[in-house]
Amino acid sequence: MHIIPSIDLRGGKAVKLVGGKPGSGIFESPSPLGLLERWESEGAHRVHVVDLDSAFGEPSRGNRTAIASLLSSASARIQVGGGVRDETDVMNYLDMGADAVIVSTVIFSDRPKFERMVSSFPGRIAASIDYEGERVKVSGWTGEHDMRPENAAAVCDALPLHSVVMTDVSREGRLTGVDDRMVKTMRNAVRHPLNVAGGISCPEDIALLAACGVDGVILGRMLYDGRSSLRELVTRFEKHGKELERSDLL
Repeated sequence: MHIIPSIDLRGGKAVKLVGGKPGSGIFESPSPLGLLERWESEGAHRVHVVDLDSAFGEPSRGNRTAIASLLSSASARIQVGGGVRDETDVMNYLDMGADAVIVSTVIFSDRPKFERMVSSFPGRIAASIDYEGERVKVSGWTGEHDMRPENAAAVCDALPLHSVVMTDVSREGRLTGVDDRMVKTMRNAVRHPLNVAGGISCPEDIALLAACGVDGVILGRMLYDGRSSLRELVTRFEKHGKELERSDLL
């Protein structure tokens, strides 16, 4: 399993919002690059970067500069997203050094365009399925689509994706634990690597997700609050890949 720390960007700074809502920040750092260096020093092999300004429809020069700095400096593989709407956006990030580009809203707003994007960059686009309850969330989580998350994931499954990212918006940034029922449903819907975000609060949550067949966990507040050491999580779940004991799930 991959342990993937996240860096969310707002105005060129690294932030952590609750449920992605502006004004709900619980963490802020003026140095996204310093965070990247910290995560890499603790063993991160992948990092999840999101341009919140572009996701909210407010692209900023500060975020563009920060992303360019992160991609040019990283030794870890970077997956980056937020407001990606067309092939030019994808190409720009890949040319800058991204390992994968995360796409969400366009999956639902323009399906033919999304399929063209994936066909143009096979194995380099991650389909992000963000949801609250049984409804998909779009446009920086400010809009809603009537498709169920597992159905949205299933219709993407035939495409040559890099991975599928599922985020439970109702739990994101709240440390409320994971919904293993929905995770299992999503796992059964896709053959691609599945990465999970939202609500993860402790190593036991990660162990539960591993038992569900998840390929990676995207961690934010759990790390920023110091609830667990990234180094310890990488050692336990990624480097050794030890089999889960029953006690891990209790």
